[in-house]
Amino acid sequence: KLSKLLGSKKYGIHAGFLIDIRLTEIGEKIKLKKIFDRKRALSRFVDGFNKLNDIANDDVSLYIENNVFSHTNKKTYKSINPFLFTDFEGYLELADQINFKPLIDLAHLKVSCNSLKIEFINQVKELLSRSDYIHLSSNDGLHDTNKSLINDYQLIEIIKNFSLTKKHITLEIYENLDTIKKNYEHLKTME
Repeated sequence: KLSKLLGSKKYGIHAGFLIDIRLTEIGEKIKLKKIFDRKRALSRFVDGFNKLNDIANDDVSLYIENNVFSHTNKKTYKSINPFLFTDFEGYLELADQINFKPLIDLAHLKVSCNSLKIEFINQVKELLSRSDYIHLSSNDGLHDTNKSLINDYQLIEIIKNFSLTKKHITLEIYENLDTIKKNYEHLKTME
């Protein structure tokens, strides 16, 4: 409703969780918690998404953003990934239940691929081809730190190999405005 009021055409939410996360734990170390039944958690997320989609109607496009499974949370949860949609397999799991547009956060994907020990470039290929909305920033591959991507040569090379034409991009960089402008100008040279 707020997006409609503001004239915004896009609204993104993170994929669901298999744990009850406190607001203060978002982006931080999450304490070990009871894991919810995957089918029930997925069903609840799908029901919630469908309710939002009904409200959005055709006025606002809803996107689901891939979650991040950090190195720290991997150490806590070991072999259990407590998040929905952290990789292509998670995308397929949701896409089997609902029709949605993925918002691909490449920094989230980089960290999740390291935690899950899966090939980043293959995940990028599968997911970017299905999305028209991307979040860009850099990190150390262990945690989502929202750093400048200018010196992340691996990510820059990957971006160069994919057409960003007709894709909406958000620079999700938590640095000063000059750094964000430099990243913007650098990306423009890659068109």
